[in-house]
Amino acid sequence: MIHFEHTKSDYSMQLSVRRAGFGDCALLFKWANDPLTRENAHNKEPIQYENHVAWLRNKLDSLDNWIFIVLGDNLPVALLRLDKKENDVLLTYSVAPESRGKGIGKEAISMLPEIIKKENIQCHRIIADVYKTNTASNKIFLSAGYHMKENGYLNVFKLDLRSPRTILIAATKPWNVKLAKEMESNSEDAKVHVITQRRELNLQLLEEIDPEYIFFPHWSWKISHEIFTKYCCIVFHMTDLPFGRGGSPLQNLIVKGIKETKITALQVTDEIDAGDIYVKFPLSLYGTAEEIYMRASKIVFHEMIPHILRECPIPRPQEGTITRFIRRTPEMSELQKYVTLEECFDYIRMLDADGYPPAFIRYGNLCISFCRPKLTSKGIVADVLIEEVM
Repeated sequence: MIHFEHTKSDYSMQLSVRRAGFGDCALLFKWANDPLTRENAHNKEPIQYENHVAWLRNKLDSLDNWIFIVLGDNLPVALLRLDKKENDVLLTYSVAPESRGKGIGKEAISMLPEIIKKENIQCHRIIADVYKTNTASNKIFLSAGYHMKENGYLNVFKLDLRSPRTILIAATKPWNVKLAKEMESNSEDAKVHVITQRRELNLQLLEEIDPEYIFFPHWSWKISHEIFTKYCCIVFHMTDLPFGRGGSPLQNLIVKGIKETKITALQVTDEIDAGDIYVKFPLSLYGTAEEIYMRASKIVFHEMIPHILRECPIPRPQEGTITRFIRRTPEMSELQKYVTLEECFDYIRMLDADGYPPAFIRYGNLCISFCRPKLTSKGIVADVLIEEVM
């Protein structure tokens, strides 16, 4: 018998758990045919007793199925059923009709990791499918720290049980690759895998790693639907979403004269930058683009990813007015006429990063580009490259 303590405002009871036996057949049949239970089940038809008897015998005889009865003050109050599927277990639960509304469902689900450990059930994750219309169960799984993915009319909830946890970081920019590799070598809280090439992001590799999270700091390519619907994919966007959806966020922010922003960690969805938000952290836009990217990278790796792993925040829908940014093209790096010194300085610094076309002007057959600008009392001091162009 596994014992737990359950308390809820002015109501309290001792919860314990035991394995179900064939002597529970009539009780489980009664619970299974409860109208609300059938409404939230995949098969909504009433269950015939002879079918129930055969089903229960099969489950109790199986080595890949576990049925637990949750007891409240030694009386049956809930059911927990686990069915093995490869490295995971699929959870089905129900609360006795007379015991609903007392917080037992949440407590029973919260007990599962300890039950699995004590029963020596070998699995990576707990997975549960819940109808979107089943508001109570959706709230219970979210409050219990499960990650949610939408799948048609269902919400799929997952809880990773592995220790250390497994994560994947997909990074290409040198400042992100450096910190990702450091995390891969030094992390004690998670087993970290790092990929740095677009071709490495494929289902075959992901199935081998089986990450709890995939983090995308500054990823330049679209993430496929089959990947982000199967795995928890989180991108980091350099605006206070929903303000500034779209490309070239840093450059667009500086052009608008904005000095402070937020890095938003959000779910990947089919619509770019429209996913639910996990957390936001402030970011200063002082310095060159490369300095800002390096500053942002430290915030992502030293603060945001550890926060998500530690707190398991529930992603929330975006709120506020949606504004969109247009991705900048190389031609847009040409300095325009009639700009102030401050505007010229901002233009040069916002493009001063590895992999970005620098600010330039054309003079006849020459292209004059600028980097490492400094704004002084006398004007702008910068490094200059002069190239002949056809």
